[in-house]
Amino acid sequence: MAGALKVCKSLPGFRSAPGGQLVQESDVSAPVRGARLVLADLEGVRANMSASWLAQMGWDVWVLDGAQADDFNEVGPSPSPVPEPQGPIAWASPAQLAQAVARIPIAQRYVLTCGSSLLARYAATDLARLTGAEVVVLQGGTLAWIEAGLPLEQGETHLASARTDRYRRPYEGTDNPRGAMQGYLDWEYGLVDQLGRDGTHGFHVI
Repeated sequence: MAGALKVCKSLPGFRSAPGGQLVQESDVSAPVRGARLVLADLEGVRANMSASWLAQMGWDVWVLDGAQADDFNEVGPSPSPVPEPQGPIAWASPAQLAQAVARIPIAQRYVLTCGSSLLARYAATDLARLTGAEVVVLQGGTLAWIEAGLPLEQGETHLASARTDRYRRPYEGTDNPRGAMQGYLDWEYGLVDQLGRDGTHGFHVI
């Protein structure tokens, strides 16, 4: 039985994004913290609902009113505007770039990479400024490196900074389903207090 391929249309310059996924994985669609988000839909419901949650998470979010069906006429890959690489980088958490530079050997050239190379571009200019060296971004990122069959290292080796840029899920690293579930419940019930201790998330209830 043949299946039909659904083609999603969007407003020019917009990205198509399911509302729930946009809220739960906002760092994927909006990696720049504090950026202004503009949402739109035809029904005037989904965008408002998603905007409400995003506003509670501290985002500067707006809803575009008056969009008509004919306005949704753009198809194809979603636009992913990123800065062009300028200037020289080895990889670390961008928030800890200055500390990471102090821990790695001095070089005349640094190569910066991430999964796709898109996010790496955000750190290239900062690294060039910090080091005065040549900074280049690996074309296609680590995924392109893997597809080319080039050598890889496994595990957390040669880290210039600790992995502190995300919360570890409570069931990671365990093969005990019961213990993992209990760990998840403990984590979920304690999440509000954890966020209160963190103090950097900007989440508030309206």
